[in-house]
Amino acid sequence: MTRDRTDIVRFLRSKRIELSMRQRLALVRRLTRVTNAVRGYHTLGEILAITTEILERERPVVVEAGVGPGSSTVKLSIATALAGGRLFAFDTFRGIPDNDEVHTHLGGPLGGRQLVFRKGAFRATLPRVQRAIDQWGEPGLTRLIKGHVEETLPKLDAHVDVAILDLDLIASTRAAIRALWPKLVPGGVLLSIDGQLRATHELLADKSFWQDDLGCDPPEIRGLWRDKLLRIGKPDSASPETPPGSSCSASDSDCTK
Repeated sequence: MTRDRTDIVRFLRSKRIELSMRQRLALVRRLTRVTNAVRGYHTLGEILAITTEILERERPVVVEAGVGPGSSTVKLSIATALAGGRLFAFDTFRGIPDNDEVHTHLGGPLGGRQLVFRKGAFRATLPRVQRAIDQWGEPGLTRLIKGHVEETLPKLDAHVDVAILDLDLIASTRAAIRALWPKLVPGGVLLSIDGQLRATHELLADKSFWQDDLGCDPPEIRGLWRDKLLRIGKPDSASPETPPGSSCSASDSDCTK
């Protein structure tokens, strides 16, 4: 927790959320217990930043694309419960899909080094993730949706307030943004935890991606070319699309597959 001390203090002092100091301390302790119980690939500081985005909103619809072992999903379920919202978590539950991508670290001690994501990496079965949520999180408001995001995310029938991407593969990230950005409400936010990868920044900084794939000008991207956690805010003047009909609606209890 030492490395996250600054982020914890920032969360405890934040005026953006209405939790009491007692509630904030209890939340930090609970999130830390999850970290110790369920393996994850994020920092507590990153989760607290995402938690703040969730708690700022009333009854938010939260989407996570890329679940892995489920540590982040458990934590997001806790934050979403405090905000009175619903959480939809998407994953293959078979690990990283087959791919031929070669990535480069953006900076830090590993800056410039190449890496690949092998098929099956970060695999955790849906029952395993569900058990983690049942034991440590808030299962009543969480739905797990199995499949490739290219196929499942477009079927989500909901206006989304907060979306979190942790997909590693740039093809999956592109597909997720294409599916989720039109569903994001005005003032909503899309967050990527893949900022350690140069390709993530290259995609988000590509003006043609936003104009050709999404039909809009590039939005404000906080942390571009700098941070691992990237924040992409949707302008208040934008309008979400009317979601198509789907078996995975915000009011549907049968989204878990």
